Amino acid sequence: MLSVIMPMYRSKFIGWLGLESLCHQKDINFEWELIIAEENGKSFLEFGLENILTYKEGLKKVGCKQVKYLKLNHWIPLSMKYSIMAKQLNEDSKVFLIQPTDYWSPLYRMSKTFELMQNADWVHGKTFIMYDMKRDEIHLRTKTLSNFLDGC
Repeated sequence: MLSVIMPMYRSKFIGWLGLESLCHQKDINFEWELIIAEENGKSFLEFGLENILTYKEGLKKVGCKQVKYLKLNHWIPLSMKYSIMAKQLNEDSKVFLIQPTDYWSPLYRMSKTFELMQNADWVHGKTFIMYDMKRDEIHLRTKTLSNFLDGC
């Protein structure tokens, strides 16, 4: 089993992106779950459980067995949010990955990660595409060991 953790913060207008990308995953031959933690309240511009549940059928079609929603009543640092979500992982989960709400996951991200993690403790993609909406520009970002400064 694989677990996807999705921290949401001020995701009202972008929360659909990460969820939609999960609905389009390919070659899923394993069960997986989605765990979302989100601050709630007017000032947090939350995406909300009601909107999340509109993706339930699409997620189910690609193997998602359950969606857990953790409603937070105040802001917490991202590292604490990761910790809270990690404590909610299904006991059968062998792999977990982080899905930011404002990132589109490539079609084979989950299946490739699941495969790679059978022989590794940690993996990270080398390249990813960034789209600058204001400038209508696409950028290819490449990470190497020498410029990978945001590792956990």
